[in-house]
Amino acid sequence: MSKAILVAHGDPGALDELVPTLSDLGYEVVGPATSAREALAYVAQTGVGWALIGERLAGERDGRTLGQA
Repeated sequence: MSKAILVAHGDPGALDELVPTLSDLGYEVVGPATSAREALAYVAQTGVGWALIGERLAGERDGRTLGQA
């Protein structure tokens, strides 16, 4: 079973902390994505089943609406 996780957040500083931490914990990080559109494209390309989504994302959709998609 793959330990892949999509990381999506609009704050580059948060991504700078999340991505290496998750990698150190053994996760294969997909992304990171900074917008809902980008996150959905990663999901379509990889089929990743888990995501860590921040509320602030670039574009029209925020993390809450992306989580409901």
